Amino acid sequence: MFAAMGVKVSFALPGFMRNAKEYLYGVMQEVRKIEWVNRKDLIKYVIAVVIISAIITGYIYGLDVLFRRTQQLLVGLN
Repeated sequence: MFAAMGVKVSFALPGFMRNAKEYLYGVMQEVRKIEWVNRKDLIKYVIAVVIISAIITGYIYGLDVLFRRTQQLLVGLN
């Protein structure tokens, strides 16, 4: 309506909105720079994490059994 009358209308964002817009623009610029891992490497990493987690879990379980049996022998509960 105002443009038809030759009046230029501009909407200024409040300070916090301008800062938020600039922040989000910066975030998007940084996200574009990320080198995303491909599917093949992702599968390798997931398998490695699962295997290492299983090994650590087994080690902690073995220590738990060892300490429990040692405690039972010391207390005499067989």
